[in-house]
Amino acid sequence: MSIFPESGIEFNFSQAITAEQFDAVNRAFPSVDFLVTDAHGQLWVEVKSWRIKRFPTRNRGGQRRSFLAKMRLGKEAPFPRDLREKFLGTCTQLTLTGNPPAISILYVMVVESDHPLDSQLRVHLMDRMRQQLRTNARHNPWAFPISVAVVDVAEWNALLSSYPARIL
Repeated sequence: MSIFPESGIEFNFSQAITAEQFDAVNRAFPSVDFLVTDAHGQLWVEVKSWRIKRFPTRNRGGQRRSFLAKMRLGKEAPFPRDLREKFLGTCTQLTLTGNPPAISILYVMVVESDHPLDSQLRVHLMDRMRQQLRTNARHNPWAFPISVAVVDVAEWNALLSSYPARIL
Protein backbone atom coordinates (compact mmCIF):
# COMPACT_ATOMS: atom_id res chain seq x y z
CA MET A 1 0.00 0.00 0.00
CA SER A 2 1.40 3.39 -0.88
CA ILE A 3 -1.37 5.67 0.41
CA PHE A 4 -0.79 6.71 4.00
CA PRO A 5 -2.85 8.88 6.36
CA GLU A 6 -1.00 10.93 8.96
CA SER A 7 -2.36 13.64 11.28
CA GLY A 8 -5.48 14.17 9.17
CA ILE A 9 -3.58 14.35 5.87
CA GLU A 10 -3.46 11.59 3.26
CA PHE A 11 -0.31 11.12 1.15
CA ASN A 12 -0.17 9.13 -2.08
CA PHE A 13 3.32 7.74 -2.70
CA SER A 14 2.31 5.30 -5.45
CA GLN A 15 4.84 6.86 -7.89
CA ALA A 16 7.74 6.15 -5.51
CA ILE A 17 10.15 3.24 -5.79
CA THR A 18 9.60 2.53 -2.09
CA ALA A 19 7.58 4.22 0.63
CA GLU A 20 7.17 3.26 4.25
CA GLN A 21 5.66 4.68 7.37
CA PHE A 22 9.04 4.81 9.05
CA ASP A 23 8.02 5.82 12.56
CA ALA A 24 5.88 2.65 12.69
CA VAL A 25 8.93 0.52 11.82
CA ASN A 26 11.50 2.35 13.94
CA ARG A 27 10.60 2.38 17.62
CA ALA A 28 14.16 2.65 18.98
CA PHE A 29 14.81 6.29 18.00
CA PRO A 30 12.71 9.33 17.21
CA SER A 31 12.18 9.21 13.46
CA VAL A 32 10.40 10.82 10.54
CA ASP A 33 6.88 9.77 9.63
CA PHE A 34 7.66 8.62 6.07
CA LEU A 35 10.74 7.49 4.22
CA VAL A 36 10.26 7.57 0.43
CA THR A 37 12.79 6.60 -2.23
CA ASP A 38 12.54 7.68 -5.84
CA ALA A 39 14.92 8.23 -8.78
CA HIS A 40 16.08 11.56 -7.33
CA GLY A 41 17.01 10.34 -3.86
CA GLN A 42 15.16 10.02 -0.59
CA LEU A 43 12.29 12.06 0.73
CA TRP A 44 11.99 12.15 4.52
CA VAL A 45 8.62 13.50 5.63
CA GLU A 46 7.50 14.71 9.04
CA VAL A 47 3.86 15.77 9.39
CA LYS A 48 2.46 18.13 12.01
CA SER A 49 -1.12 19.34 11.75
CA TRP A 50 -2.76 21.89 13.96
CA ARG A 51 -5.91 22.22 11.89
CA ILE A 52 -8.26 23.44 14.58
CA LYS A 53 -11.39 21.99 12.93
CA ARG A 54 -10.06 18.47 13.60
CA PHE A 55 -10.33 18.98 17.35
CA PRO A 56 -13.38 19.15 19.62
CA THR A 57 -14.45 22.72 20.30
CA ARG A 58 -13.33 22.58 23.95
CA ASN A 59 -9.73 21.71 22.86
CA ARG A 60 -9.32 24.24 20.05
CA GLY A 61 -7.77 27.03 22.11
CA GLY A 62 -5.26 24.61 23.62
CA GLN A 63 -4.21 23.38 20.19
CA ARG A 64 -3.61 26.93 18.96
CA ARG A 65 -1.53 27.71 22.06
CA SER A 66 0.38 24.44 21.52
CA PHE A 67 1.17 25.41 17.93
CA LEU A 68 2.36 28.90 18.87
CA ALA A 69 4.45 27.58 21.77
CA LYS A 70 6.21 25.03 19.55
CA MET A 71 6.85 27.59 16.82
CA ARG A 72 8.10 30.30 19.18
CA LEU A 73 11.23 32.16 18.32
CA GLY A 74 14.48 31.88 20.22
CA LYS A 75 17.50 29.67 20.61
CA GLU A 76 15.82 26.95 22.62
CA ALA A 77 12.62 26.65 20.59
CA PRO A 78 11.47 23.04 21.07
CA PHE A 79 10.12 22.36 17.59
CA PRO A 80 13.34 22.73 15.55
CA ARG A 81 15.19 20.66 18.15
CA ASP A 82 12.54 17.90 18.03
CA LEU A 83 12.63 17.86 14.24
CA ARG A 84 16.44 17.67 14.27
CA GLU A 85 16.23 14.72 16.68
CA LYS A 86 13.85 12.94 14.29
CA PHE A 87 16.33 13.51 11.45
CA LEU A 88 19.25 12.21 13.54
CA GLY A 89 17.21 9.26 14.84
CA THR A 90 16.32 8.29 11.28
CA CYS A 91 20.01 8.50 10.27
CA THR A 92 20.98 6.36 13.25
CA GLN A 93 18.33 3.72 12.62
CA LEU A 94 19.22 3.44 8.93
CA THR A 95 22.94 3.17 9.74
CA LEU A 96 22.39 0.51 12.42
CA THR A 97 20.29 -1.58 10.03
CA GLY A 98 22.97 -1.46 7.33
CA ASN A 99 21.35 1.19 5.12
CA PRO A 100 23.22 4.40 5.94
CA PRO A 101 22.03 7.47 4.04
CA ALA A 102 24.24 7.81 0.98
CA ILE A 103 22.06 9.66 -1.51
CA SER A 104 20.50 13.09 -1.51
CA ILE A 105 17.80 13.71 1.07
CA LEU A 106 14.94 16.16 0.90
CA TYR A 107 13.67 16.55 4.47
CA VAL A 108 10.15 17.97 4.24
CA MET A 109 8.17 19.06 7.23
CA VAL A 110 4.48 19.43 6.47
CA VAL A 111 3.13 21.94 9.00
CA GLU A 112 -0.56 22.51 8.49
CA SER A 113 -2.65 25.05 10.40
CA ASP A 114 -5.80 27.09 9.85
CA HIS A 115 -4.31 30.57 10.12
CA PRO A 116 -2.99 32.29 6.97
CA LEU A 117 -0.37 34.23 8.95
CA ASP A 118 1.28 30.98 10.02
CA SER A 119 3.07 30.84 6.66
CA GLN A 120 5.60 33.30 8.10
CA LEU A 121 6.24 30.92 10.97
CA ARG A 122 6.95 28.15 8.45
CA VAL A 123 9.57 30.33 6.75
CA HIS A 124 11.22 30.95 10.12
CA LEU A 125 11.11 27.23 10.93
CA MET A 126 12.77 26.39 7.59
CA ASP A 127 15.62 28.79 8.38
CA ARG A 128 16.00 27.27 11.86
CA MET A 129 16.05 23.74 10.45
CA ARG A 130 18.74 24.66 7.95
CA GLN A 131 20.79 26.02 10.86
CA GLN A 132 20.11 22.94 13.00
CA LEU A 133 21.19 20.55 10.24
CA ARG A 134 23.95 22.85 8.96
CA THR A 135 22.76 22.61 5.38
CA ASN A 136 23.94 26.19 4.79
CA ALA A 137 27.48 25.44 6.00
CA ARG A 138 30.28 26.09 3.54
CA HIS A 139 31.63 22.62 4.20
CA ASN A 140 28.70 20.23 4.46
CA PRO A 141 29.31 18.01 7.53
CA TRP A 142 27.15 15.27 6.01
CA ALA A 143 28.34 12.63 3.58
CA PHE A 144 25.27 13.27 1.42
CA PRO A 145 23.44 16.38 0.21
CA ILE A 146 20.50 17.55 2.34
CA SER A 147 17.74 19.96 1.41
CA VAL A 148 15.09 21.20 3.81
CA ALA A 149 11.56 22.41 3.11
CA VAL A 150 8.76 23.42 5.46
CA VAL A 151 5.42 23.49 3.66
CA ASP A 152 1.67 23.25 4.08
CA VAL A 153 -0.42 20.84 2.01
CA ALA A 154 -0.94 23.30 -0.87
CA GLU A 155 2.82 23.99 -1.06
CA TRP A 156 3.50 20.23 -0.82
CA ASN A 157 1.30 19.60 -3.85
CA ALA A 158 3.08 22.33 -5.81
CA LEU A 159 6.57 21.13 -4.80
CA LEU A 160 5.97 17.38 -4.98
CA SER A 161 3.17 16.92 -7.48
CA SER A 162 4.16 13.27 -8.04
CA TYR A 163 3.03 12.57 -4.47
CA PRO A 164 -0.33 14.29 -4.00
CA ALA A 165 -1.63 15.00 -0.53
CA ARG A 166 -5.06 15.98 0.68
CA ILE A 167 -6.60 17.00 3.94
CA LEU A 168 -9.01 14.35 5.22
